[in-house]
Amino acid sequence: MKLILQLLVGIHFFCCVNLSSAEINDTLSPLERYRACMALARTEPEKANVSAAKWIDANGGMPAQHCLAASEFFFGTYEKSATKLEKLERGIEEENSTLRAQILSQAGNAWLMAARFEEALNTQNRAILLSNKDPQLYLDRATSQISLKNYTHALVDLEKAIFLDPKFGDAYLYRAAVKRYIQDLKGAIKDVNKALALIPELPAALLERGIIRKKLGDAVRAREDWLYILKIAPVSAEAKAARDWIQRLDSVK
Repeated sequence: MKLILQLLVGIHFFCCVNLSSAEINDTLSPLERYRACMALARTEPEKANVSAAKWIDANGGMPAQHCLAASEFFFGTYEKSATKLEKLERGIEEENSTLRAQILSQAGNAWLMAARFEEALNTQNRAILLSNKDPQLYLDRATSQISLKNYTHALVDLEKAIFLDPKFGDAYLYRAAVKRYIQDLKGAIKDVNKALALIPELPAALLERGIIRKKLGDAVRAREDWLYILKIAPVSAEAKAARDWIQRLDSVK
């Protein structure tokens, strides 16, 4: 469960940023500089941190502050990132509730990665109060509920996310993991299959399905799922976990 949560949080944090980094200099427009800085934060967070700090000193404003928080997140200093994001949210106009909710969502994910689960939950509650029709926010809050072992509350949030977006594959994956935790294995296998129908070959979902199949006594098909991860994503974190599960199977022969 912990691995799946970490993988999905990593995917969703700053999910809107999918840009190639460029050389960051004063000739770029503010938007170009923001995009370049955010892309650099993913690949070279230390460099992005230095660049964002200089940009802040040059009155770069909120874009520079956001990039600085992103660099802290991808460098692994999650508490610093969360604190910076919460400060950034307080500086946004009160009526811009959607943007404030997105920034709070990112702060919540940073608290989650720092294993500060209560702080994450409180921040995510505030995000949902600002924007209660965004399925991603309910998924985010479910991750904190899961970490706190509040599985009933997690299921409520995941069902809300799926209600708002019936094709939300990640929400089905999370719900499958929660159902596995509460021993609803039939419900879990149904949800993980739905996740894979919506996001084919998703390694995290294949890993989860293998675990569920093993618990259902189907070691053969569990192994098939884990071996397939090794084929399609051999250097991923999911592949490492799959190898561990295969080794466990082999050790009981």
